[in-house]
Amino acid sequence: MSTTCAAHRAYTFEEYLQLAESSNIKLELIDGEIFAMAGGSLEHARRITNIAKLLGSQLEDERCAAFTAELRIRVLSTGLATYPDLACLIKVRAAAPEAHRACSRLARPLVHRERGRLGGIR
Repeated sequence: MSTTCAAHRAYTFEEYLQLAESSNIKLELIDGEIFAMAGGSLEHARRITNIAKLLGSQLEDERCAAFTAELRIRVLSTGLATYPDLACLIKVRAAAPEAHRACSRLARPLVHRERGRLGGIR
């Protein structure tokens, strides 16, 4: 018996946004594929909250800000669109009119490796 796999379809960022807007779960876009994001544990959430508080208190100038997983980030160089646990953005731009549909954009991100996964970038 032979098994065939369906070809993977590459989604565009606009298609991802349309699906994400109608979804009741957080989705991420990696290499044209859309994945449901897993939830974290209580301990994980506690650690992220503590790190965000510490980082936020150190970023007092207006050029930098710390954000938690409520902010969707798009990495232009890879096409990744995700909700990282914690992001530190430098030179945060004013939100464009379409910001409710879009997200913050990063051209050259620094990526933190977590448990064998390179920040969602393959």
